[in-house]
Amino acid sequence: MPATMVTETRDSPHATVPPLARAGDLLAGEWTKLRSARPTQIALLGSAAIMIVLGAWYCYHLSGQWAQTDRDPVRAPFLLSLLFAQLGAGVLGVLAITSEFASGMIRTTFTAVPQRGAALAAKATTVGLLVLTAGELISLITFFVGEAFLGRHGVTLAYPGAIRAVVSSGCYLTAIALLGVGLGAIFRSTAGSLMALFVLTFLATSVFGPVPQPPWSYRIYRYLLPANADRLISAQAHNGQVSSVLVAMLICAAYPAITLITGFLLIRRRDA
Repeated sequence: MPATMVTETRDSPHATVPPLARAGDLLAGEWTKLRSARPTQIALLGSAAIMIVLGAWYCYHLSGQWAQTDRDPVRAPFLLSLLFAQLGAGVLGVLAITSEFASGMIRTTFTAVPQRGAALAAKATTVGLLVLTAGELISLITFFVGEAFLGRHGVTLAYPGAIRAVVSSGCYLTAIALLGVGLGAIFRSTAGSLMALFVLTFLATSVFGPVPQPPWSYRIYRYLLPANADRLISAQAHNGQVSSVLVAMLICAAYPAITLITGFLLIRRRDA
């Protein structure tokens, strides 16, 4: 007689869960935590309101001085709005992980998911997909609202560089949100993570300006995250910007990648 076969269920401690099913469970769990958190809704709505209102105001101002200005019209809806809207995306990313450290829920997460890399990757993926979807929609609305003022000057979505500006704005908000997740994993403190985010975005660009004097200041500025985002939303290069769109994309991607990798290494060491 053949040996009795034992059928193991998914709840069995010896059962093997397919990797895709395991990844789906992790993403579903992170999505539940993210969408049920009130700060997530506030951060997204705040970013949307800031981008749309500031974008409309700046385009209205530019339209009234169209004959006296040579500013990039594609850049106009996002020049000021993206600078402040990034705060909402960054706060969302930071709170997505530091809130668990603050409440102690991170221990439950790591107990359920001993693989620190998988837990952090699921959190970053969920935050990234949410902000990318919302960011692209907000960026598109911002551009269309700005077009209401600049459309009579020929600035539409068919204008050279317009589509890239819209797409890049949403991607930049995603990069900032992922940067926030990485900083949260590194510092484990909301205050410390937000301070680091402020330094990397606002303070650094204030200290190191785009004017290439002195030369050492400009060399630092051209590798800052906002400076490269500015290049991506522009139809053409401006004074103080990096010269290549590809280089700007790589630098914008490098910031969240480095912080997430650093955060993973620290989590694996500190929370083992």
